[in-house]
Amino acid sequence: MKHRHSTIGILTAALLALAALACAPAEEAPEPVDLQAPLADLAEGWNTITPGGDTTCSDGSPFQFFVRAADPTQVVFYLQGGGGCWTAQTCDPEGRPTYTMTALEEMHSPSGADPEEGTAHGIAAFNHPENPFADHSFVFVPYCTGDVHIGDRDAVYEVPATEEEPARQVTIHHRGYTNGRAALDWTYEHFLGAETVFITGSSAGSIPSPVYARHFAEHYPDARVTALGDGAGGYRQIGDTRARRALPLREHG
Repeated sequence: MKHRHSTIGILTAALLALAALACAPAEEAPEPVDLQAPLADLAEGWNTITPGGDTTCSDGSPFQFFVRAADPTQVVFYLQGGGGCWTAQTCDPEGRPTYTMTALEEMHSPSGADPEEGTAHGIAAFNHPENPFADHSFVFVPYCTGDVHIGDRDAVYEVPATEEEPARQVTIHHRGYTNGRAALDWTYEHFLGAETVFITGSSAGSIPSPVYARHFAEHYPDARVTALGDGAGGYRQIGDTRARRALPLREHG
């Protein structure tokens, strides 16, 4: 039997905790691990996965994601937020970009951090007795493409001339879906017996959570699949559809 809803208590706790996930202080970056390494070979705490291939950040820098292996039957798939861009003004790295351009180089608040010392927060406080996700495995997908994790092509933006600079072109790699799909496929290959999957994200990571939830629901037809988005309201006005029209997004049927 398919389950698509979590309890009110768990959802409420998750919603209150999501914003804190990306705010914990950084620790030393973990060494990248073999893309094909089984879960049993992953280190305790956060592991860095570099998928390569067509994955990339907006500026061409490498994309990587992070995995914390715990209970293999319970998985949290978290999509990081970080703004968005769809015009020369909002995308130009030399102007006033409104998005995160490069991926995290290190993960935050690894397993074992003491929540009482403020070194882990929200759903990343794995030692907190009231954290409903303390025993879950985590896949953390960084955001660095300006396309709310659902772009799959490059875009060339025309930056107009100014008194100081001539007109120029800026190429932005809107490959958020390519990156997210790499993390998704890795999750499929390594969590073969997932029974509970929780897809979530904040801000720009909240917007695509239903898209990824659909993929998970189709791949794990007998699992309990739940999606919770936090902070996507900035795009709720009709006028904001200009961003949807302008972004080189993947069409999802």
